[in-house]
Parts: sequence; structure tokens; C-alpha cells
Amino acid sequence: MALLLLAGCVENTKAPIHSDTDTVTTAKNVVTSKQAEKALPEKVIAERLSGTVTLRDTINGRRIATMYDNVLLNAGTPKGGWVMVGIETEITPLQDKSLMLKKGQKLLIKGKPVGETLEDIQLELTGQNKEGVRTGLFYGYIPAGKIKAGSIIETALSEYLQQHSGRTLPDMQPFIKQFQLQATGFNEPFLEYANYESTVDDPSPAYRTVLVFYKNKLIGVVDSRHTKLQGTTELKLDRGFHGYFFTDADSKLQQEYIRMFNNFINSVD
Repeated sequence: MALLLLAGCVENTKAPIHSDTDTVTTAKNVVTSKQAEKALPEKVIAERLSGTVTLRDTINGRRIATMYDNVLLNAGTPKGGWVMVGIETEITPLQDKSLMLKKGQKLLIKGKPVGETLEDIQLELTGQNKEGVRTGLFYGYIPAGKIKAGSIIETALSEYLQQHSGRTLPDMQPFIKQFQLQATGFNEPFLEYANYESTVDDPSPAYRTVLVFYKNKLIGVVDSRHTKLQGTTELKLDRGFHGYFFTDADSKLQQEYIRMFNNFINSVD
């Protein structure tokens, strides 16, 4: 979906390699039920690990690395209780040249250990982060339950809507800002704020979560994944998308948006 990529250069989905540039602080506006978890970033750019986790080479496969709590992930769609994730680490010139992490080596982000290799690991991609540091990307699998709930946008949105009775654009701005959703500029007179799917599943990712406003009120949410939003009715959209529309939203308005969304999503590669 090349057009979607051009429209959606969002920090958390630009490329498989990204720098962990957010500042870990308590999120003041989005509160999750996992208060015991280490504080999430004020800006959530991707999912994060919950606790120390063993990374495997495939589902129930060989153990290839140990990863520590709160590590930033490029997480794919959960399947069968497992998630394929991309892990970024700082690398040496030798690792950059060989595209290899040797067994027993520390994995580093901003010079701090975030894990350790248990086997030799092939790097899939190398690059340079915003600080000019060389980094490498590799993939593995973790249980789906090992991701912090508050870093999963669908879970966080459900809880946010339960905790905030208003659905106006100002009511939703704290959530939009924390998850760095961007206005799409499409499907007027509706106003959309969206992020994009992980590059783990598709190198040219489409939308993941789209907040749909009409006259500055949230009337629904479109998502590439199944979710549960209180007070909504689920409708199927084209290309596997799910529409969750609030029951107080006019049905003709819902159908008009669905028509426009389907036309748009079917017009892009």
C-alpha cells in the first residue's frame, strides 16, 4: 500500500529500524489497568515487553535470546498465541560487516543492556539511528501475553474510552498525542487519525487503527485487528478491516463513511 505509506509517515511505523528515542515517564492522560508495570513512555511508538522474556527462532522453537522488561518491539499480529517481533540493537563494526551476533553477546540500546544472545543470530538488516549509531535488526517469536497491555493501542483505546465519557476531538487529543496518530487527510467531511500496521507483517503496511470523527465527535474506529469497544457495533469492511461504530452515531452516516473508506482502501496497492 504505497499510497498509505506516503500518507502515513508515523514514527512508530516508518521503517523496521527505529531509535528508542522516547522518554520513559508516567503517562498522565492514558491510564491502564496495569499500574504495576514499569511506566510507559509519554509517547508510545510501539509495543513493549512485559518482564524478562525468552525470544525463540520460531513458535515454540529454539531459545535465541533473553530480552529484558520494557524493551521496544516491532510487533506483528498475534497468531495462535504467539507474536513475531523485530528487535533492534546497537552493533559494532564487526557485527555490521558480518551481519552476525555471536552467542553470549549483550544486546544494547543507548549503551544499556536490554538482553543477551543465547545462540548466534543472523541480522536481517542494519542501519543508522537518529543519534548516528549503527544498529541491527533481527526477528524472533514471543508469547502474545508477554507484551505490556498499555502499549497495545487497541487495549489502551478500550480502557481510555471507558475512563473518559466524552468523545469530542479535544477529549481524544491526549490519546491521539500519546499514540502519535496522524490526520490522514482523506475521506472528508470525516476526519481520520491513524497509525499503521507493523512492518513485520508487511514491508508496506496499511492502516492499523483509525479514529473516525464527524463534526469533531468520534463516531467510530476502524482497525485491522479484532478489538472490543464498549458501546459500539462491529461491521465488516473491505480487505479484512473491522469497523466499530458507536450506537449513537447516525446509521446513514456510518454507511456513508464505510462506502468512502472501502473505495479508498480498494484504490491503493
